[in-house]
Amino acid sequence: MEVAEELRNTYHPLFEKYNVDMVISSHNQYYERTYPLLYNHEDDQEPIIIDNSESNYSNTKGIIFLTVGTGGDELQDIIYKEDYYIIQKEKYGFLNLKLENDRKTLVGEFRTGNDDDDILDNFKLTKS
Repeated sequence: MEVAEELRNTYHPLFEKYNVDMVISSHNQYYERTYPLLYNHEDDQEPIIIDNSESNYSNTKGIIFLTVGTGGDELQDIIYKEDYYIIQKEKYGFLNLKLENDRKTLVGEFRTGNDDDDILDNFKLTKS
């Protein structure tokens, strides 16, 4: 079994068990974000998309996975795109996260610069 598959098969069920809403990693040198996903126990190669909204989530049961490896190393080419990715970009930038709505809403913006025109991706995750 490939190391990435072993990590997915080990950690994704644990994230679900402990009600994790979002996982942020940075190993790959690009930016990507998934729809909220659940682990598929019948076919671990195909996660279950829980919510196919592209940017506004409310009390979703799925986990959003973000890869933010865009802070300075040479960017990698994106080799493949699965259906569960909303966005994948080979751009330098940073992820800005802020809490709103009495800390019930997490707002994320992936920025490639300092201006509002440089927002490449944005999303909201609200929990009540």
